[in-house]
Amino acid sequence: MLNDEIGANPYDVTNIDKTNPTIPTDITITNNINSIVVQALGSTDSQSGIIGYEYSINNGTTWTSAKTATHEFTGIKAGTNVVVKTRAKDKVANYSVVKEKNTSTTNISGKVSVSPNTSEWTKNNVTITISHANIPVGYELQYKIGSGNWLKYTSVVVVDTNVAVYGRIYNTLLDDAIGENSYNVTKIDKTNSTNASISISNNNIETGVN
Repeated sequence: MLNDEIGANPYDVTNIDKTNPTIPTDITITNNINSIVVQALGSTDSQSGIIGYEYSINNGTTWTSAKTATHEFTGIKAGTNVVVKTRAKDKVANYSVVKEKNTSTTNISGKVSVSPNTSEWTKNNVTITISHANIPVGYELQYKIGSGNWLKYTSVVVVDTNVAVYGRIYNTLLDDAIGENSYNVTKIDKTNSTNASISISNNNIETGVN
């Protein structure tokens, strides 16, 4: 009735943030043989502010928050194509549009060397050497003869001709085989020559093979 207001005190509501951060401008990537290190850049948020970035690879359904500026995805096979996804997150859990970048883990340079101690005809066993100049950490040299089982490389001695020897670099934990190569041993001759015979009859010389 008196139209009288006393004790009014205003409060400005300024802590509601319904605005998503901007999309990251780039993803820097360091490629390793079984891992990739990723770092998103460039997102902004004009209200609550960017708290960090989340990352996913391939499916985009499982997200990992980076505790530092970068994040490392591990346990990937060598030479694997990967789609890196990232999104910015602000302090009230608004997310930016997802940024994607295609990349891959690295691979070894060249195949395993599978070399015999001789490429000439021989009557002896042939020793095969398996080697590679740069065996990654976590991998080992393996060989198999023909359709046999793969074994950790120590030495390979071939006793028969027409035998294929295979070599590879293998990671047991990842079931990852790389650099496979082979050599066919074809010049082992352990067969004695046949015996020649000579007979003389009526002043004619006849030869034969027994």
